[in-house]
Amino acid sequence: HGCATADAGSTSKSASGIIQPLRPAIQAYDHACANNLAFWLTLGAPYLKRSTGRFYYEIKFGKGLSEPQVGWATDSFEEADAWIGRGIGDDEHSWAADGSRNCCWHEGRCGDAAWPVSWAESDIVGCAIDIDRGSMQF
Repeated sequence: HGCATADAGSTSKSASGIIQPLRPAIQAYDHACANNLAFWLTLGAPYLKRSTGRFYYEIKFGKGLSEPQVGWATDSFEEADAWIGRGIGDDEHSWAADGSRNCCWHEGRCGDAAWPVSWAESDIVGCAIDIDRGSMQF
């Protein structure tokens, strides 16, 4: 796990209408949360869950970037109605790359990362996973 490399294929599919807030869950997410930079928002695409195969997605960062973490989660990653202080990579059910602190997260611990530059506005980060091999790349 962690920041190992993978020979992952790519697919091209729009995230429109598929991405939703997970922590806090969509039912609890409101305009006040969106405008409060003290809250971290964890987004996900539960409708795209898979248990086998190779997958890839990209994210382009916009304005107001503050400690972004992007990654992958298992079926056991739980949604939360309220802000619980944990996002992707902060539990045993998820892994994340962190471009501000240049590390990879799993179980709330920060490990070394392979990129030399911090992420910034307009950067595009790719996330690849090979579930069958148990490897991922950011």
